Amino acid sequence: MTRLQNKPRQVGLASVLALTVGLATSGAAQAANCTTGAKAAADIWKEYDNVAKVVGCSAGTAGAAILSAGATLPQSAQIYKKCFEQADKVDESSRKMIAQWNKLMDNGWGKIGPRELRIGSSYEGNIKSQLTRMFISSSPIADPFVKLRIRKRDERANKGKTRVTVCKYPPGGPGHGVDGEKVWSFTIDPGRQNQGKVWERAFAIPGHVLTVAFKGQSAVKAMKYRLDTERVRADHTVLVASSDVPGSTGYDLSVSDYLEPIAGTIAGYDASVDANDRYSRNGARGTVGSGNDAYRVVGQVNDVRLNDPSGARVLIDGRPQGSGGGRDAGSGSDDQVRQPDHRVVIDGGQHRGATDYTLIVSGRLEGHEGRMDGFDVGLGSNDQVRGNRAQGRVSSGADGYRVYGTIQDILVDDPDSATVYVDGRERPVTERVGSGGDTGGASRAADKSRFAGTWTSSFGELRLHKIGSFLIGDYADEGVIVAKVTDGCAAGVFTNGGRNGVFRWQATGNGAFDGRWGWRGQGLGKSWSGQRTGPAPDRLTNFTRGSGSTQSIEQDRTVFDGRYSSNFGPVTLVSQDLFLVGDYADKGVMAGMWDGDSFVGRFTNGDRTGWFDLAFYSKNGEFRDGQWGWVGQNSGGTWTLSDNEGDATPNLGSIPTSVTCN
Repeated sequence: MTRLQNKPRQVGLASVLALTVGLATSGAAQAANCTTGAKAAADIWKEYDNVAKVVGCSAGTAGAAILSAGATLPQSAQIYKKCFEQADKVDESSRKMIAQWNKLMDNGWGKIGPRELRIGSSYEGNIKSQLTRMFISSSPIADPFVKLRIRKRDERANKGKTRVTVCKYPPGGPGHGVDGEKVWSFTIDPGRQNQGKVWERAFAIPGHVLTVAFKGQSAVKAMKYRLDTERVRADHTVLVASSDVPGSTGYDLSVSDYLEPIAGTIAGYDASVDANDRYSRNGARGTVGSGNDAYRVVGQVNDVRLNDPSGARVLIDGRPQGSGGGRDAGSGSDDQVRQPDHRVVIDGGQHRGATDYTLIVSGRLEGHEGRMDGFDVGLGSNDQVRGNRAQGRVSSGADGYRVYGTIQDILVDDPDSATVYVDGRERPVTERVGSGGDTGGASRAADKSRFAGTWTSSFGELRLHKIGSFLIGDYADEGVIVAKVTDGCAAGVFTNGGRNGVFRWQATGNGAFDGRWGWRGQGLGKSWSGQRTGPAPDRLTNFTRGSGSTQSIEQDRTVFDGRYSSNFGPVTLVSQDLFLVGDYADKGVMAGMWDGDSFVGRFTNGDRTGWFDLAFYSKNGEFRDGQWGWVGQNSGGTWTLSDNEGDATPNLGSIPTSVTCN
């Protein structure tokens, strides 16, 4: 279960535990050059082991492990990490670190309260005038990659200008200065035109203390922000291994997003970080002779080039890449270094029984042996790859494929006997009807969600998720969609600006639907058809009132579900994966998404459409406050909910019976 602001207790002290520090204007003047946090970072390094040992994780730091670019990471950052995964250690260590921090603050830094943020949590604040707010991790970062996401909140009276500076601080000791290194800096411009805008970036900063400083730059205006932190796992590993040929060779590595060097054993090779290796966020250059270099990568591997193809081997995710591993290695094939466009896992291990399947792609595919997206995969005697299609059978294990091109279809004889994952996410499939294994025969959608996914349609792209018996999502840049699904039929409501309409779709097989739509009160008069192109994205953009976005995260919390009393009649809500579906009185339907603090979205009332912002306490689901207004109007009124009775399901009764599925 994924929580929103209160992360489950598997996150330890050796993760980002940000403590807000209110700084005086004199200290704030240095917020942009990474000296403001230098004293604090030094104190954190000094006290880190002491606090860890007090709570029973006494491994000590009598040595240092070289992790990246010569920066030392105390053994505690890794040894203590496992210890701190215990919930009681987390709570005790957090309390003691905060107490120690406050003790240090008495020496002139200014005492702070016991507020903490852990990776996966969020913090919202208000930068007034020219004041500064700084976050600092209370322990060195032990994760390979950390992502920061900063949003200018879409709220009234949010017009201030603010400078954001992110710094990292290496361990103290010989060879390391006190000042930190600036890793990201930008300005949030004043005014309301950029409300809802999001800035995000991932960093490879293990073994460093991290700070984020917000420095106000307006005389009297304020800026309201939201800060999110999260772990980012590596998508790939790249190993440049020296060959048996005497001598050395240089290499160049290019990736789409981020990389970080690795010191340790990768694919059976011992890799080290040497002084002649240079790397940036999305590129690395070095030389291998008698040793090996390795990197973790977020995103895709764009290119690996060797000066002397005979001087090294390149392995991506443990798999050898071509002859010598580079495009300049004389192989003449881009696919030998090109990363697959998709990864497909067909897993039968979580089900009883067995099923045959067929995978069809537009280009080339190949079977994979080993680990893929958390599964042990391998092809058996019943599995065959021929050109652009693979046919096989799974029962107690999993089959894996690397796809170069687009996925055209995944056909499964018995969807109850297998789960299909594309790029690590569960993917709707098509159930084959008939016999003989001919994938060109009749078929029908059988993905239990039928309509979930990304679609091209008569009226733009659809991005749809399934929660329970409901379908919810958005389409093009026009509005949101909410529907009730019955077998192969979906009937519901769409919004378009201040208007709304109704629709009914019927699944026709092969990832397609045919349907009709009409504006509210005009019946179903016009055609609406679609073809599924892939899974739906987690992040959607049409639920907020500004230019921001909302993200779906798989979780099974039910604390928001139930029947409420409200100042506009009874409201029934159900939530899943950070989506919200509801109806109120007999007036209309509601479709929303969680933005970290509230459910925001659209409601219908007859042929009119409004926006809502309903705030809850994410820990227990208690209602806090609510606002509403008509689309196109920023001003509105208060919407108050109370008396949650629980265990109630919306019936979307305002959808006309002429529209609903039979």
